[in-house]
Amino acid sequence: MATINNNNIRLLCTLALVLCCLPVLQAAPAQICGAGALGYDLTNLTSRVWTFEGNNSTCLPVNGTVPATCTFYMGLCQKIANCSNASVCQSSKSNLSSSYFNLGNYTEDPFHSYAVPPGFNTTFRLGELFNKSCPLKTHIFFECNSNSIWPSKTAAEGKVPVNPAIKFVKEQCLYNITFEYAGACVIILPSENVTQLSGGTVLLIIFTVTLIVYFTFGAMLNIARGRHGKDVIPHADFWMTLPVYVADGILFTCRCGKLETSSDYNQI
Repeated sequence: MATINNNNIRLLCTLALVLCCLPVLQAAPAQICGAGALGYDLTNLTSRVWTFEGNNSTCLPVNGTVPATCTFYMGLCQKIANCSNASVCQSSKSNLSSSYFNLGNYTEDPFHSYAVPPGFNTTFRLGELFNKSCPLKTHIFFECNSNSIWPSKTAAEGKVPVNPAIKFVKEQCLYNITFEYAGACVIILPSENVTQLSGGTVLLIIFTVTLIVYFTFGAMLNIARGRHGKDVIPHADFWMTLPVYVADGILFTCRCGKLETSSDYNQI
């Protein structure tokens, strides 16, 4: 039993040493929504399904008749319900029933930054066949307009706050849709007004203020007691020995609890 226990201890020590002294190997990251437009504010774009209206020049025919109006659905990095595997969809009503057209299949990361910033676009392909000739596809462009602020998520679906420019090229089965969007202006410009601090920022502020108050009032108290030099620092001995304790803790962990022994010591 002693041999088994010793082997287990050696194994645990080896694993601890690897974790302490070697970098952790990570698997290749999965494709992330928005990776193609890094730095731009995509939060509001990808938080919900957006809707906007089309007219008879941009609506697809239903039973051979082009409706006067239709509704577009845009789900960036998500699939749209009632529209098979689509991220861009069009809905038209006919005889109290709705017809849905897949304008472009779902893509994990459809975003692409402009070669000359600011701005970015998205591409969706392999929609359903149009006139039995070619699959529908959609290009969506986001142009800079600092006044075009899209609201944050309040519901699963929301209407786009600006009117897009929609062009349907029938010969190519292609929709080109252009929006104005504040998050497409510059990398640091948010798409909505920031009204509150994050939790991490609040904790950092509290920690910093606490340290300042601790050292300031502690030093004033020690000066009032007639102390000089390093003794003015509150709990000076603790702060001076803290780095030593931290170093000892790291060494103790990496050595798996074994204390360093002198080579000059001869066992009896």
